[in-house]
Amino acid sequence: MNSNEAYLKKGKGITDFLTWKVLFPIILIIYLIFSPISASILSVIISLLICIPQFKTKIRWKRLLVIFLLLHFSLTSIYSISPYLQLKDFKLFHWNWKETNGTIENQYVKWEEITRRKGPKAIANIQYSFLYNNQIKKVTKFEAIKIVYPWYFRKTEEKKEKLKNELSQNIENYKKNKAYKIFVNPKNGESKLFITTEKILVSNSSSYSLLMSCVQVFVGIALILAVLWLGFNTIPKLFKKSHQ
Repeated sequence: MNSNEAYLKKGKGITDFLTWKVLFPIILIIYLIFSPISASILSVIISLLICIPQFKTKIRWKRLLVIFLLLHFSLTSIYSISPYLQLKDFKLFHWNWKETNGTIENQYVKWEEITRRKGPKAIANIQYSFLYNNQIKKVTKFEAIKIVYPWYFRKTEEKKEKLKNELSQNIENYKKNKAYKIFVNPKNGESKLFITTEKILVSNSSSYSLLMSCVQVFVGIALILAVLWLGFNTIPKLFKKSHQ
């Protein structure tokens, strides 16, 4: 092995170490902190069941990690469109929290324009109150519910107002039908608001919006390629016929 090969091998070793043993674990930990606990547990169990037969010879950690991440992303995407599953996950791992008969005081709905990382959306900050230690406690939950749109969404001010009113009306319906739930930690008064417990609510999911945007972009590119292909194959034939 010459000096160049040794240098490249050493560089690859350092890169692999920094990627897989330093940077990747940090990103993974941050990602898991903000994910549903049950989704993480299920992903670990299913990943192990898939990979256990291959552990007889050698444990392939990278393969296990890739399978885990694919499963985890799929499960968290499902959770993101289901307030019902989010509620069940919360109750499972916050068993000591108590449901209370709180009240939604008011809501403030606004429009947030497209950014580098997020698509445009109508969001609602909701103030709610509940009784804790014989005192009324008021809490504001920011972005309690939102309607997320694809990143290419472009609408007039009139349309934006209509969509904001739609979100406000949804909240009024939740209030009227008592569809929301409020949980309180008896030890310190910390609270959690679930504005709805619907089985499916895709408009509140950023993951779903991103997926639909990608699908629509892919379909658009496919259509453009199809038109170009037809053009390149049809025009020469027509030109040839016209000169016969």
